[in-house]
Amino acid sequence: MAMMSNGGNRARVYQNQNSRAASQPKARSNSDLDNYQDQSAFPSRGAPLQALNLSNSSFSFAPKSNIKSTPDNPRASAGTIDPVTQKLVIHNFKDEIVTAVQESGIVMIQGATGCGKTTWVPRFLVEAGRKVLLVQPRCLPTERVAEYGAKLDGTPLGEKIGFRHGHLRLFQPNNDVIYATEGHEFSLIIGTKTLEIDRDIIIDEAHEKSAYSTLLLAYLKMREAKGLENPNVLIMSANLEVEAMSDYLDSPTPIPVIRIEARKFPITELASVGTIAQNVAEYSTPNEGSLVFLYGKGAIKLQAEAIGRADRGIRTIPLHSQMSSAEQDYAFRHYPDERWCILATNTAQTSLTFEHVTRVISSGKVRRQRMLDGERALLVEDISVQELEQQFGRAGRVGPGEVVNAGKSKERLPLTIPPEIQNMSVAGFILRCAAADISFRELNSYSQYPVSEKQIAFDEAMLRNLKLFGSAGTILPLGEQVAKLPVEPRMGIMLIKALDYHKNEPAILDMAIDCAAVFEAEGIIEHTEPGDPGWTRIARGDSRSDALTQLSIFRKASQLEFDELPDNGVNKAKFLRASQIRTKIRERMGLEDEPICTKSFTEYQALLLQGCIWHGMMDCVFKRVGKGEYKSVTSNGPVRQLSYDSNIDEHSLIVAVPLTIGKPNGALIRTAQMANFVDSDWLKKNLTPELKRVFKENVRSLKKSEEFGSERKRAAEFHRPSNQRKGGNKGKNKGKRGR
Repeated sequence: MAMMSNGGNRARVYQNQNSRAASQPKARSNSDLDNYQDQSAFPSRGAPLQALNLSNSSFSFAPKSNIKSTPDNPRASAGTIDPVTQKLVIHNFKDEIVTAVQESGIVMIQGATGCGKTTWVPRFLVEAGRKVLLVQPRCLPTERVAEYGAKLDGTPLGEKIGFRHGHLRLFQPNNDVIYATEGHEFSLIIGTKTLEIDRDIIIDEAHEKSAYSTLLLAYLKMREAKGLENPNVLIMSANLEVEAMSDYLDSPTPIPVIRIEARKFPITELASVGTIAQNVAEYSTPNEGSLVFLYGKGAIKLQAEAIGRADRGIRTIPLHSQMSSAEQDYAFRHYPDERWCILATNTAQTSLTFEHVTRVISSGKVRRQRMLDGERALLVEDISVQELEQQFGRAGRVGPGEVVNAGKSKERLPLTIPPEIQNMSVAGFILRCAAADISFRELNSYSQYPVSEKQIAFDEAMLRNLKLFGSAGTILPLGEQVAKLPVEPRMGIMLIKALDYHKNEPAILDMAIDCAAVFEAEGIIEHTEPGDPGWTRIARGDSRSDALTQLSIFRKASQLEFDELPDNGVNKAKFLRASQIRTKIRERMGLEDEPICTKSFTEYQALLLQGCIWHGMMDCVFKRVGKGEYKSVTSNGPVRQLSYDSNIDEHSLIVAVPLTIGKPNGALIRTAQMANFVDSDWLKKNLTPELKRVFKENVRSLKKSEEFGSERKRAAEFHRPSNQRKGGNKGKNKGKRGR
């Protein structure tokens, strides 16, 4: 796989950029449309909604930054390199790295955790006159490493070193180094159908096998097979599987592999003394922080409470991807003379240095996405050896460190991380590739971790049922429109349907955008005790629709101070995420990022929005089979329970998002999230022929089964005189069991 970039005319992704982006550094504001394409390709800001033509419009592929930048950007300070950084072993490999990149189209760097590769490899290449794009899986490290690089450079963030991801960006097209998330860059490349050839691409943390890094490499390999020129590519990771990657790349010439050891600060492995809380209490010392890795936000909350019970003198600081930047900053501070611990998800596992942390404690658990019964599941599983080593690599970066493994021993853990793309729905990828005239099946054939034919067929059937694909597998006009929106296909359909109403009822589009944002954030309600929903203090529930209930909560919550949200039953992290997604949707649709509407909607508007939701979720119809229990009638999935925070009455038919949640003990909770009443007459009129057939078959089988209407039937049986019950006196016992 020769990805050479020497000589020749270079096709640049920014070839149509407006001259306004010239020399002076500035953040991308809401009025800037010149980052990727010519301004004329976009609907004008503030244009009447009836002027929006989604089938012909070309949307930008990144939201603008909310960061207000000035020449003396406070997010960057004077360039100073501390003595520890100057001693990093990676400096001994500078010439070897630069020479390898100049002479080979692709290079692999297996650099131990803490060696400095994420910060310094781009700088080495820039000093050699090259420009760099470094991609990695997560937003937080993307921002933090860019900030650190700008600090070392002594320039404001965004002037020479910038970043961009799905929610924020601060960069110039001519930046020396751009740090970005893989998802943002893959969407940009296939959306604009252009690739910046003379900017080296560094794929960092390749061992994580994220879906987007897998597809990005497959795309580059497919281009090479078609004789197209590629940029130079560097693949980096502390746990890079060199032999497997070499076999996959199948280069006609040997691929340079540079192995870098980290500086040797001693790391002591301490014996676990029991639970996470017990380990934190046992090993915490004043003036030194501990970094604890947990499997999710819920686990962070539980462990904070447990640590408080074990030792009230220990400060606990949460860290996860859905926190605001200001909240995340607390994890990087020093707390002199205190004992403190950072409770983090795997967002802190890579590319971050915690200068005041000397100790890492691993729970040995991680939450992974899987596919069960063709639907999404979030399961708690053992981490891999690769992940454990990455976590332990956060210790010993600036001095001697300590590590504690509170989970299973290494010998009992899987060695590597499972490929993400093989454990998720690929419907969105299939749709967006089709809109870009790329065959997902062809792209998949070049993948190191190909998706199974069964999963592709399942997702293509979903797209046909939603009227996004035709029977011949070609994308339909509705699919072209939905592919341009930064949401999953079902929510995209809801938004497009809302456009049909905007002329006579303009508020519907705003409602649909807010609703889609809440859906994408997986709801904004705070986890509270059953029967005590704090959100009732600010909004009224709708017994027909969880979506309408959460839409009301979202709009009312926007009037509160951020710190007031939890007291009113609103999850701060999810509210923030929904707000960011809302901004992203509006920008992609060419709309002004106006404040969240706080007006109540009318009954008529609610009914119209319900219709939009039904259109988007017509393949997720469930029939009531028991108290709080529903069985899918548009697929053959298992019985599911309404989610704990559902506010709807128990309607006969609903549409809902199926989600299976795994507990640490292995138990599975199959839920129906964001449930909404659906009208049976509407279903008969609007379901596709295939869904109608499945719907009729499943309803017919449910009527014949004991579980359909079991509660009502058993109750009626119990109240009959014993001599009239089926089976005589035996019916009495049967009735009691039913009760």
